[in-house]
Amino acid sequence: MSRNIIWVGARASISEPPAGVPYYGDVIAIDGDQVTLRLELSPKHIDAGTPETMVFPASRLTASVPETVQVSMPTSRPLVLAEPGEELSSLVLIHREHRNTYGAADIVIANAVPDFREREQYFTAKSLHPWARDEDVKPAYRFDAEFDMLRFDGADEQGIRWTGPLKGIRFYDPAGDSPFKRATKPTTGNRDAAAGFPYQPPRVILRGFQHRPIVAVTVVTGDLQDAFDWHTQRR
Repeated sequence: MSRNIIWVGARASISEPPAGVPYYGDVIAIDGDQVTLRLELSPKHIDAGTPETMVFPASRLTASVPETVQVSMPTSRPLVLAEPGEELSSLVLIHREHRNTYGAADIVIANAVPDFREREQYFTAKSLHPWARDEDVKPAYRFDAEFDMLRFDGADEQGIRWTGPLKGIRFYDPAGDSPFKRATKPTTGNRDAAAGFPYQPPRVILRGFQHRPIVAVTVVTGDLQDAFDWHTQRR
């Protein structure tokens, strides 16, 4: 059976709320099984004197992913989307166009799978979490990017590069909270023990990236671990 995973920043619905209390709120704190919600108050709730926040047991809440979140780019390091000690089978790097693509990447994604179909003008890169699964016990997405009109830009011993507009991007803020931080990797081989994660992460507004920025996308073809270490430790 899948688990109900709650995390700070999630929107939660309340099972059988007390009279006069709304059915929804945002998770603002977690203390063991006790979850504090900032309630979604309407004028009728405010007029009735309903408090702004309330505490509920996690068993009475069901979390859902916010549609959009805002994430600031780190100033001294890239955004790194990888689990500690994760074994690499692929590596995708994203640079802002004005940066040297031989310098440190702005976004580093472990085990992202690129899908470039130039004839259909379909360009994406997706990454599945190495162990978290959704309600259907299928691997949960931790990263999903869409690109528009990417063009082949070259290839060398470092990897294969494309350049084009970043149309949209989805992931959980690695510097913030996420459902992945509120769950434990299963050690028994039971896939259900790691289920209950949202199927799709929220759409991200990246502060520091202009609207539909032109980016360079590199699929690393050399030593993946060496490239990962170089880009994540370079700055």
